[in-house]
Amino acid sequence: MTYPRALQDAIRTASYVEEKQVRSTSNLPDFLASLLGYAPPWLRALYRVRVVFLGVLGHRTTGIPDFTRAPRLVPMQSGERVSFFEVEAAHADLYWVAVAREAHLSARLAVLREPATHDEAVFRVITVVHLHNAVGRVYFTTILPFHHLVISAMMRFAANRRVRS
Repeated sequence: MTYPRALQDAIRTASYVEEKQVRSTSNLPDFLASLLGYAPPWLRALYRVRVVFLGVLGHRTTGIPDFTRAPRLVPMQSGERVSFFEVEAAHADLYWVAVAREAHLSARLAVLREPATHDEAVFRVITVVHLHNAVGRVYFTTILPFHHLVISAMMRFAANRRVRS
């Protein structure tokens, strides 16, 4: 599968791009709901540290996501919001691209679903970051090791969980 247009455009000028893959029998909406609803205590603690860290750097942030209200059916229309993400593009059971914009950086999260076998699919989870200033560079360099841990844990959780719509 080629990347959706919104993702191609973002990648062209990105400061950072990462793609990870996982296999699952889930459909795209269920995978997304599980991915975005993943909220163990250690992840909530990291979000609290993030707020303090950005405050020290002199930046306001959107705060801590409300994981308790993660929708069972993730919005699929451009302009709709889930947590701190705004949907940029989505298509049925194929892909979902959303962006979170802050003063120091913009981060896109994209999930692409590709059939692999008769009952399994490969989910490609793509992170695209645009750094806007020096604070963004310091912040992103600091959090990058944690980003890898968080995304990997979210993907494992989503791959092994079925949401009942």
